[in-house]
Amino acid sequence: MQFFSKNFAIIVIVAMAFFIELLDTTIINTSIPQIAQSFNAPALTIKIAITSYLMALAIFIPISGWLADKYGTKNIFLSAIVLFTLSSLFCGISQSIFQLALFRFIQGIGGALMIPIGRLIVLQAFSNQDLLKIMSYISILALIGPVLGPLLGGYITTYYSWHWIFFINIPLGVFEFLLAYKFITNEKANQLKKLDLKGFILIALGLTFVAFSAENLSEKLISKTIIWTLLIIGIIFIFLYVAYSKKTKHPILNLNLFKINSFLIGNLQLLTSIIAAGGLSFVLPIMLQTYFKLNPLYSGLYTAPIAVGAILIRPFIPFLVKNIGYKKLLTFNTILLSCCLFAFYLISNINHIYLILLGINYGIFYTIQISCSAVIGYLNIENKDKSAATSLQSTNQQFSLTLCICINAFLIHIFNINNNYSIENSHNIEAFQYTFLTLSFILLLNLLYIKKLKI
Repeated sequence: MQFFSKNFAIIVIVAMAFFIELLDTTIINTSIPQIAQSFNAPALTIKIAITSYLMALAIFIPISGWLADKYGTKNIFLSAIVLFTLSSLFCGISQSIFQLALFRFIQGIGGALMIPIGRLIVLQAFSNQDLLKIMSYISILALIGPVLGPLLGGYITTYYSWHWIFFINIPLGVFEFLLAYKFITNEKANQLKKLDLKGFILIALGLTFVAFSAENLSEKLISKTIIWTLLIIGIIFIFLYVAYSKKTKHPILNLNLFKINSFLIGNLQLLTSIIAAGGLSFVLPIMLQTYFKLNPLYSGLYTAPIAVGAILIRPFIPFLVKNIGYKKLLTFNTILLSCCLFAFYLISNINHIYLILLGINYGIFYTIQISCSAVIGYLNIENKDKSAATSLQSTNQQFSLTLCICINAFLIHIFNINNNYSIENSHNIEAFQYTFLTLSFILLLNLLYIKKLKI
């Protein structure tokens, strides 16, 4: 008698993939100051270890479906697990920031293949009637990752060393591989569309140059002339892709979908919301450890409530949408989320209750914002365009996260210069406060988009 039925095993396998990816995304945040100290570098420089991972996700998610169609879901999923696990090992033994960034990028390629194909495996294994229920189970299990990430990262960094935040992926990856090898069926597409290789190269180069430029705005390693030149080159590549995509039958990213009002507004909401509010789990641990001198474990304890808030509100979002409607809910929620960011601006000392409650509330409002914006994007998408819409919106989300980290670091850097302090100086909190204040106003741009929403 088998311990797992096949369907139950698939739920466990896909949930574990989501869990590992979300854990890995959040576990590094509380370890940033220690990684920086290990490499004798400023704390903000370590953002490259986060953005390189997110950039790989943005670049390679669009071709994950084509690879699965050509080589089979099982083969690509297993390859993704191997890539993710081996790169985790090399992240842990990295001897420089650049080595860490390189292996995080490779790890991101594994994640870019693992997560979308995990969703595809579920679509292949279950009927449409069961999909909502199955994805709910998977989401709840996966959301444990962001709760454990800051706590586990803080504990490991405090009592062991930051290297182990990557080494723990190895047993998880091996177990995931064995389960997937036993239970997943290798499904291929009956008809394979031609890969838009030219489009993939153009958009990959465009996103890479723009992200690299944004990454180095707060650094002094490269001259500003080179940075702005690379930014212009990146924008040119993106414009070339826009022009090219209009002429090709099956572009890697179908930009025509932005002609749909709800898809355009939903993605603008995602872009602005993530840039303004998505970097808190990056900025908060740095502030708590550099200014308030908390150890990584305690900074993790103050970061974890964000994920708790996300878990608490998720089951109630459909009820809120049904009774309030997307437009009103997003209007009120944008204001409340902006108030949360403003509340972080007011922090000048450690108040345990204040930080915990603020973190939970932020998690609630940020989850509502991202969830509703994401769903709005799909409201008027036809079935034949859903795959293309998913690729485009996923790329937008991951690229927005990359820009988010870069912009947060840039703002801290700018306000730091104005205050003439080092980021590690215990007397400096204004840089963080003014960053939160600026982001709270940036978020309010969403109110302009919501007014144009036609639902």
